[in-house]
Amino acid sequence: MKLFILITGFGEILIGLVFLLKPSLLPHLKKVSNEALTAARMYGAAAIAIGTFAAIVGLHFNFVELHQTFLIVFLVFHTFVALAITISNFAGEKADTKIAVLHSVLAIITAYFLF
Repeated sequence: MKLFILITGFGEILIGLVFLLKPSLLPHLKKVSNEALTAARMYGAAAIAIGTFAAIVGLHFNFVELHQTFLIVFLVFHTFVALAITISNFAGEKADTKIAVLHSVLAIITAYFLF
């Protein structure tokens, strides 16, 4: 579990920095509106926050009382990101399904550790 938390946490921080600082580096955000770039930057901020929480829990893994709280927050984050992408697809907004699958897998792994 510790390795999962650290890897995904630092991954969230890295992708969050890209979304926050230069979202147009991502292929699906090259030619979008300013509003979409702002939304991407907000996702980046959320990803950095969740990644920071993961890094703290992973680096201080001996504080067992943090595990359940973190796993609940991580499960909610990944579940609702996957749900948001699914809703966008049903609304005809051409969201990348691979991202929904990735967040769904991360939610399932998180649920495994939680329950």
